[in-house]
Amino acid sequence: MTHDMKEHFACYYCNEVERTLVEILRVDHMETGEILLLQNEIIFILEGKLSFTFRDHTGGEIGKGQLMFLPVGDRLFYRAVDNSLVLVVRMHEMRLCQSFSVEKLYKRIEQHTGNPENLGTLDINNHLWNFANGLVATCSSGLLCKHFFEVKIKELMILIRIYYPNEQLCQFFYAILNPDNKFAEFVRVNHLKYQTVQEMAAALHLTVKQFSTRFKKVFDQPPYEWMKAKKERVIYDEICMTDKPLKQIAMEYGITSSGNFTNYCKAAFGKTGEQIRNKNKGPE
Repeated sequence: MTHDMKEHFACYYCNEVERTLVEILRVDHMETGEILLLQNEIIFILEGKLSFTFRDHTGGEIGKGQLMFLPVGDRLFYRAVDNSLVLVVRMHEMRLCQSFSVEKLYKRIEQHTGNPENLGTLDINNHLWNFANGLVATCSSGLLCKHFFEVKIKELMILIRIYYPNEQLCQFFYAILNPDNKFAEFVRVNHLKYQTVQEMAAALHLTVKQFSTRFKKVFDQPPYEWMKAKKERVIYDEICMTDKPLKQIAMEYGITSSGNFTNYCKAAFGKTGEQIRNKNKGPE
């Protein structure tokens, strides 16, 4: 190891972030895992194929030569159909370039319709293959500098902006396109932290009426209905896709007893947690 590399590994900014902005995942055949989205992420499938459960998509597949946009506040469960190489890029902020923010795409939605629950995927073109292969090579050599990653993420967003038409960009980022992105991102990140609409409104220093009006404009449905559906979906995925004890899942989502959790599952899903888990063992 050279003196310069030793100096790099000793640098504060090399080890500052527990969850690095760029990560390489090597996933063996039939290996399973979970990506918890604490930031907006783009994943490149550079080798192999993954089967996944994400949002309302169960048993979906994404393979070599594709990238997927994963919005903050969700989670993706995966199983490797083949030995796979995945490049994960995490973003603190969403900006395609200095002169064109992601928010500007919202104005074009009327011309390019989509569904917020749809998957945002693109085929990797030659420019992004070169980018991804170069980033994997430098990361594999041990270069883990936070500032380097921040520069590379800016480069990635500019490449996406330049080399894909606006129609494809609208579909790729559709899940986060709305008239009030900061508000929407706060909701997506924190919707499981707060048990009631009142609590979330108070966290933003808004009245319930102000919060509900703003929420309806962004998500096109009342906040209670949206929060209820989100909570049900994540609990269902936890039951199906993890080995956590059901009691632990209940406690993590504010349900204080096994009996209450059984009643919750019956009301939400028509089955008990054990019945759901026995029937669903993971992605097909």
